[in-house]
Amino acid sequence: MMATRLAIKKAVSVKNEIANDFIILAADTVVSQQDLIFGKPTSKNLAIEMLTQLSGKKHQVFTGIAVRHKGKIHSSISETNVYFKKITTEEINYYWDTGECHDKAGGYAIQGKGAMFIERIDGSYSGVVGLPVFECINLLTLLGWKYFSKNSG
Repeated sequence: MMATRLAIKKAVSVKNEIANDFIILAADTVVSQQDLIFGKPTSKNLAIEMLTQLSGKKHQVFTGIAVRHKGKIHSSISETNVYFKKITTEEINYYWDTGECHDKAGGYAIQGKGAMFIERIDGSYSGVVGLPVFECINLLTLLGWKYFSKNSG
């Protein structure tokens, strides 16, 4: 899956001198609908095109995560189905003007004003935001990290 490959690439890009002493956590999110991949819109026209395509339909959000520690990499993927309401051109123009969609895969942020477009999700809310908590905890647990310990914060 593309999102996992990108997350692993990010984790591997950290210099060994740093990665050997720390746990490196990397993630990447991909929005897709059928065979289309939606990146981050680079213009208003592209944002309008993306949001129009998502309007009134279901799409998938995949967030790949990779954990690198002591030369080993573990990875996982979160998949969520997101259902958009039918969006008007006026709503899309308003949303573009907020600036929120400029650097978001698929052109929207579920954790912000983009939530107004979402009827429901099947899957992980935190995965759609871009860091799936459940999968992260599972990978960190593989490394011996314990969430419910005095040192976990």
